Amino acid sequence: MDKSWMLLTNSQSKDYLKKVNDFIEFAKHSMGDENTIPCPCKKCMNSNRRTLRQVKSHLNHSGIDKSYVFWVHHGKTLDDEDDDHVNVDLKNDVALILYMRMTMMLFSK
Repeated sequence: MDKSWMLLTNSQSKDYLKKVNDFIEFAKHSMGDENTIPCPCKKCMNSNRRTLRQVKSHLNHSGIDKSYVFWVHHGKTLDDEDDDHVNVDLKNDVALILYMRMTMMLFSK
């Protein structure tokens, strides 16, 4: 699935809103019968579970967490073919961001 929409700066553009709908459909299909899914918006950052309707609203108003390029909380794995278009530098940057977040969480307690 194309993830270039995640880099769009205008979260009210037609392209962004269409891709949010596509993401919601993807998540609905991937997550099966679950009533809630992790919300990948900038505020929740997959920490809070929300209904699909709430996730859509959060993505439309807050935007998506741009570092969430591997949709592991929504049915993907790091080895999925769809993620081959993500370049190695971006993968390394995301790995570093995740490491830094985990470290901050551990030491903030």
